[in-house]
Amino acid sequence: MTPTQVKISSKSTIARNTILLYARTLVLLFISLFTSRVVLDALGVVDFGTFTAISGVVAMINIVTMPFASSISRFITYAIGRNNPDQYKIVFSTSRAIIYIFTLVAFVILEVGGTWFLNNKMVIPADRLIAANWVLQFAIATCLVHLVTTPYSAAIIANERMSYYAYIGIIDAVLKLAIAYALYISPIDKLVEYMALLCIESVVLWAFYFIYCKYKLSQFFTLSLKASKKTFRAMFSYAGWNLFGSAATTFHVQGLTILLNMFGGPVLNAAQGIANQVNNAITAFIHNFTLALTPPIIKSYASGQRQHLTSLIYQGAKFSYYLSLFFVIPLILETDTILKIWLGQSPEYTALFIQLLIIYLAIESISKSVISSINATGIVRNYQIIVGGLLILNLPLAYIALKAGLPVESVYIISIFTAVIALYARLQIAHNLIHLSIPQFLLKVMIRITIVTVVAFAIPLTVRAMMPEGTVRFAVITATSTLSTLLCVVILGCNKAERQTIISKARSKMHI
Repeated sequence: MTPTQVKISSKSTIARNTILLYARTLVLLFISLFTSRVVLDALGVVDFGTFTAISGVVAMINIVTMPFASSISRFITYAIGRNNPDQYKIVFSTSRAIIYIFTLVAFVILEVGGTWFLNNKMVIPADRLIAANWVLQFAIATCLVHLVTTPYSAAIIANERMSYYAYIGIIDAVLKLAIAYALYISPIDKLVEYMALLCIESVVLWAFYFIYCKYKLSQFFTLSLKASKKTFRAMFSYAGWNLFGSAATTFHVQGLTILLNMFGGPVLNAAQGIANQVNNAITAFIHNFTLALTPPIIKSYASGQRQHLTSLIYQGAKFSYYLSLFFVIPLILETDTILKIWLGQSPEYTALFIQLLIIYLAIESISKSVISSINATGIVRNYQIIVGGLLILNLPLAYIALKAGLPVESVYIISIFTAVIALYARLQIAHNLIHLSIPQFLLKVMIRITIVTVVAFAIPLTVRAMMPEGTVRFAVITATSTLSTLLCVVILGCNKAERQTIISKARSKMHI
């Protein structure tokens, strides 16, 4: 079988994988809410705060690990797309060698830097310092186990075995909940025991991934650490430029936090924190669709199926936006009511920050499939420099705006403006790399989603104007916005083939 004959996932497979990942996210969300409450109750405020602070220090290494995980996933998926069995094992073996090298480096950095920071800079009660050091050691061990698991989880995602990936995620959440309840009967130091059990649980999860790859993905699996120099250099280069992008994103988020603190104090930071929680929750749902769509995009590029690749980009851009729209309409129209139900009272500017952030998120969602297509090429230097530069540019522009006396929400308005520029930049880069037609993207994606947005807003806006504020109006607007968005997506937002597929699937599910 030649590379161009490699089988690419059908749209039904992508849809099924997306549904599985959505189910995983919902289960994890509900279980994590219970787990957080149980752990807080079992540990107490001081120990829970200590655990959170130490975990946060160790988690800083993720700024570096995430680009390597992305690199491994891209190269494994690309090898599958080329349908080259020999390359499978070369990439997998090289990725394991890279991860083990990085694990060793991370171990030294966390042991030396983490231990020093904990004992010299962090504010820990004197009587809990020994326990805190034990927690740090178990946290480092857990982090390192997660690192060595990366090639196995990447292989599972690249092969689109999303059902197993979802099951492992659910097992992870259930085990964490069981650990939390185990604290109630613990005869030893609860804080140390909690981190120790989390460390053991990470080893159990690694074993699940390892065994699955060994027996179900045998075409990949190898215990060899022999690395291809060419592949090694390519993966490191890809990860290095993605590291720049990851750092730019972190700098952008944390930089805005500092600016808001400088010009408005902790009240603005509290409003920003709540807005970020809403943003992160919606992002998690959109990420599921992107996660299911990325392997087929990379495989289409690797196998030379350019027409299929372009189709996936258009559909990915549209449906990522449509998924965000289901949240955008009720959140924008009923922000105050939602905050009252959720928090009772909320800091000033919270509602406005949420509204502006989800507009930013909706614009960014259009770029998801375009980003995946750029990553598929492996040529990411210009992309990371340009888009990363735009993210960093937000900060001086926001500082100038606040210094000039503009209102604090201007920082998010600037972010929305740069998001639009970044979208065009991504389209131009994709045009240069894979000959993506920008006029066709505007015609098949941007015009459709604009029409859907305008029409979908109409009925909920009418309801909002006719009803008094309160929970009843919120419920009615949520229902009408969901229905209007669904109908607009199917009737106005899809082409004929997409509409027929959706109707056919709906009828089969209802046995019509």
